[in-house]
Amino acid sequence: MKRGLLLLCLLAFAAGATQVSGQVGSGRPFVTTAGVDDCFALPTEPACPSAELATFILNVLGKPLRAFDEGDGNKTLGHTFNDLPDGYNEIWVTMRLKASGDPLTYNDTVNFEFNPDWIPGEVSAWGWGLYISSIVGWWGPGSETTITLNLADLPPDPRGRTSVMNLLEDGMLDVCVDDDTIVDYIMLTSCEVPVDVNAETWGGVKALYR
Repeated sequence: MKRGLLLLCLLAFAAGATQVSGQVGSGRPFVTTAGVDDCFALPTEPACPSAELATFILNVLGKPLRAFDEGDGNKTLGHTFNDLPDGYNEIWVTMRLKASGDPLTYNDTVNFEFNPDWIPGEVSAWGWGLYISSIVGWWGPGSETTITLNLADLPPDPRGRTSVMNLLEDGMLDVCVDDDTIVDYIMLTSCEVPVDVNAETWGGVKALYR
């Protein structure tokens, strides 16, 4: 399975399914997009979850993996963004979503950052997760929306969590949309936001001139 996922990711990059623009350290936003902003047009583009995330979706959730633009219901889209840029302290996630014709779309969720050390009933499998309907309001067959979420200032999930920024030290971000919702694309925008520092300290001087 790992070899197959790697091949799909390489093909996706070659086909433009993963697009990167901007320059790290330039002071401008750094943008990475998975999938293609094409209003759910076919053909599909492969999503590229990490091996751990793919295994969780297939074996624990018991759902087939969904590609971008794939319209069949009861599948889960998982995608892992690798090599997040350094020096950015705010990351926004934008995704275009469309509810399939399945009547159970009302309980579909968006989740960030898979936890491989999860324990059923004790430790959550996600760093953050929320019903789509809790973000946009009613969500059912035919619904369509574009949502943008700040990973440093998320709406509170059932565990009260509002940020996953402290979980991204490995330079990776997992995104999961479960399980009757079609995903057109997911875009990450990393921003360098001014931070108040004390220039009298060595750390403050370095921050001023980074």
